[in-house]
Amino acid sequence: MSDQSFTDLLTQTATILTRNYSSSSKNSLGVPIETVTETTASEPCLMTNLGQKIEFDVRGEAQVATWLGFFKITAGLTLDSIVIFESIKYQVINIDDAAGQNHHYEVYLKKMENA
Repeated sequence: MSDQSFTDLLTQTATILTRNYSSSSKNSLGVPIETVTETTASEPCLMTNLGQKIEFDVRGEAQVATWLGFFKITAGLTLDSIVIFESIKYQVINIDDAAGQNHHYEVYLKKMENA
């Protein structure tokens, strides 16, 4: 699939946020303070409900993804990213370089509660 034909499939957009943790700024319990910054306002994507639950080990903790997003490799996503799609926040659970060809990302997502 050419890059242009793949890009044409990305008919939706999402906002990408990045969580940062400052080791120099800590709360009263000594936990680094989290700040969230907007990375991209209208990142092209294609989002779909998986219709099943897929479990991943994320930093030693089991996390369950129920959504899958397709993004360009240039989207700048990390495990500290939050994806906002149709006003709902999703935590990035896993990022796969589809087919290992550095072409696009398959991003597994979990709907965030209390977000």
